[in-house]
Amino acid sequence: MLPEHVTLLDTQKSDDLQFIEQGLNAVLEEMRVRIKLAEEVHCVECELRKTIESQQKALIHAERHRTMVQGLGAASHHIGQPATVLKMRLYLLKQMATSMDQVAEIEECEKDIRAIIAIIEKLRAVNEFKAETYINGESFDDLKILSI
Repeated sequence: MLPEHVTLLDTQKSDDLQFIEQGLNAVLEEMRVRIKLAEEVHCVECELRKTIESQQKALIHAERHRTMVQGLGAASHHIGQPATVLKMRLYLLKQMATSMDQVAEIEECEKDIRAIIAIIEKLRAVNEFKAETYINGESFDDLKILSI
């Protein structure tokens, strides 16, 4: 801690000592000003660091989000095409079926294909990523999946 004021002994007897005392007090005042300025700069730098870290986290989150949306779009497209072909082929097989057992089996497959297509449509519509637990209600991060 800096002293408030420098006082030399016997300054009344010597102009030189008075001059030195005034000089020391001027230096002391300049040091106070510089310390206050350094403290203010430090506070501003700390706030800037916090802002930069927050912005970096937001950018990383946005980039992950963009990557996930693009990945889901690509996966939906690549899975959707074969699912559509399978749906069409099942329709044709159903037309050629010769027994009710075959028709029933094909209808079960059609039901599953419709479920796959519904999931693909949900994936195409995802614009926000929310994780949900899927194993016995566990809440560990590695046991979460995308909520659609």
